[in-house]
Amino acid sequence: MFTKEKGADCNWVCNSTNQNYKNFTTLFLACWSEDPDIISFILKHTSKYDVRATFDNKHGKFSYTPVEYLLNRYKPEYYNIVKDIVEDKKCDISDFCTFSTTTTSTPVLFYSVHNDKKLRDLVLKNVDIDKLQDRECRDEIEINGKKKPRSFSVFSALCFWYDPKDFDCMKMIQKMLEKNIDVNAMLKVGDDYEVSPLLAFVKKDNPNQYEDVIKQLLEKGADPNKMCQYDTETKFTPVHYVAGEGNDVLLKLFKENGGDLRKKNSHGESPLDKFAEYRKKHKANDAETLGYLYFYDDKKVDWTHIKGLNPQAKTEDRRNILHITIQNGDEENSINLLKAYLNLWKEQDSNGKNALDYAFKERLTEMLNKIVDGKNPIGSALFSVIDNALFSGDTGFLEKSLENSSDDFSRIRRQVEFGNRKLNVDTVVYTAIFDYAEHAESNEGLEKKKGNKRRVLEVLCNGKAKFSKEGLNDKFSGNPPIVLCEKDNDESIKRLLLDYGAEPLIKGIEGFSAVDYAFRNNQSGIIDWLLKRKVQIGNAIFSAIDGELEAAADSQTSWRLTSGKASSKRPRL
Repeated sequence: MFTKEKGADCNWVCNSTNQNYKNFTTLFLACWSEDPDIISFILKHTSKYDVRATFDNKHGKFSYTPVEYLLNRYKPEYYNIVKDIVEDKKCDISDFCTFSTTTTSTPVLFYSVHNDKKLRDLVLKNVDIDKLQDRECRDEIEINGKKKPRSFSVFSALCFWYDPKDFDCMKMIQKMLEKNIDVNAMLKVGDDYEVSPLLAFVKKDNPNQYEDVIKQLLEKGADPNKMCQYDTETKFTPVHYVAGEGNDVLLKLFKENGGDLRKKNSHGESPLDKFAEYRKKHKANDAETLGYLYFYDDKKVDWTHIKGLNPQAKTEDRRNILHITIQNGDEENSINLLKAYLNLWKEQDSNGKNALDYAFKERLTEMLNKIVDGKNPIGSALFSVIDNALFSGDTGFLEKSLENSSDDFSRIRRQVEFGNRKLNVDTVVYTAIFDYAEHAESNEGLEKKKGNKRRVLEVLCNGKAKFSKEGLNDKFSGNPPIVLCEKDNDESIKRLLLDYGAEPLIKGIEGFSAVDYAFRNNQSGIIDWLLKRKVQIGNAIFSAIDGELEAAADSQTSWRLTSGKASSKRPRL
């Protein structure tokens, strides 16, 4: 045992040319003994803490400091020794050391293989991240009985070896992400493996639990399209990997961050190929698969991915493959599907919409012609035809639909909301309650929408053989269509409804009929129409008087406000 009383030189340094070693300090030799008592004693009596020992042997060249040696061969009883050296800044644990001709590493990585939480905390607190950014580690690893060279950055190694139970390791990764670290540095093993930090995370069990750190990597510039390798045969990107696992959460995240879903792997397969292959292998719903592919492929699906689609497949909201194809504006494949499965277009989703409804929304003209010209019953899709005509002013499809369809439109209803209630209305009432003022952006647009409404009502009334007469007189929340149209202040619409059978004497919820409103609002054209047909006017003349009185009262109020004077005279009627 060395003792200070006997004059032992604890700062002694040994060099030997013959034995090929240099800078063997007393402290290093004590560490080599792996005896905690000897190490602790020498540590108290030496000033040479960070001298780097080097030596050669049959395994190669070695170079490390005493603390690096202790961390490499760590035992729990070394903790206080390492703590004293590190916390007193006697030795830098951020440096790199050599363990053989082929091995260069850093103490930062040694701690990751130990389960001693106190040690990991110690390293985490005292490491200098800036020194680790650009350095590369090297070692050898045996694969199938052959030694292969391995190279990696500290960051790529931590990402690859990270264990979800090792929160300290995750803290280190987070600390490094805060710096200007190379987030695309690869971990390489011979010609067999080339793994990016991004791939390291997506290949872990349940990778979605790492979504936050994957997002951070992407924000820092991690490339989801970087070619990687995980065996001797295939090169692929992280996008390929998550697609091949059917992971729609991470696939969407990669797409939003520049992921290329058409890039080919070394076997000529794209991520979309891999995704479709996974879905097919696991017998996933074909309609949902098609929806995913349209989303991921920017609405340009290569249909070779989805040969043999089940035409009966439906999504949770009951959309079939034709609905989805139309929704994504794919007219060519929509028509091909329609030819192959004619009845698909009639099926309704959970919102009561069929393919015709979607075709109008997406403006697929050729598709619409195909359905309408086929003289197919179109059912409630007529309401979509009406919507199209109300907004565009083009009544061509509406006229075709009424002419070609064999439907009894008197039975067709659509549910609309009125206040807190939902009411079922027919096509005439539906059109009559259309408020074009809500959809007009200017006075010019207002007149255009008013004209559209007039033309649609005209087409519907011309096709009255397919509507019950009651359709023109059905009440919506207490008002027949002709009363509902009073808000439009358009005599031509009112006249149109009268010509086609609307009853002028049916009263609305406020107790007034079309006759009452004609006299009340001085609608001379309607009054002439009523008088020529000898419609019983009854008490409607009082509506005219009421209208004059109200107009006079409004005039008097306006005069008083503008002149600032009160008048006791009654305005002239």
